[in-house]
Amino acid sequence: MKLRFCVFLVSATIGVWHSTTTAFAAERGAPERDPPQWSSEDSTPQARYKTARKEAGAAYKEALAECRQMRGPDRGSCIREAQATLAADLREARNLLTRP
Repeated sequence: MKLRFCVFLVSATIGVWHSTTTAFAAERGAPERDPPQWSSEDSTPQARYKTARKEAGAAYKEALAECRQMRGPDRGSCIREAQATLAADLREARNLLTRP
């Protein structure tokens, strides 16, 4: 009996929490879908290049954040690997300029 009450209490708490967070999100006017720029495809090589550079920079920034949490020799090799990946991504981005 006591176990059933605990399960009921936990379920009720989760239900109330979910309904209040949903209500607050709707109240704040949270977007229900992705921004329009996420669904439009880059139509020109320059636009694809710009997007690829932006994505490469964001990936590099995330990799550096992970590397900074490391200690010792692993940190240095992690940073070098992140820099090499960035360089490769930027080379690939430049290649997008020549593709139709």
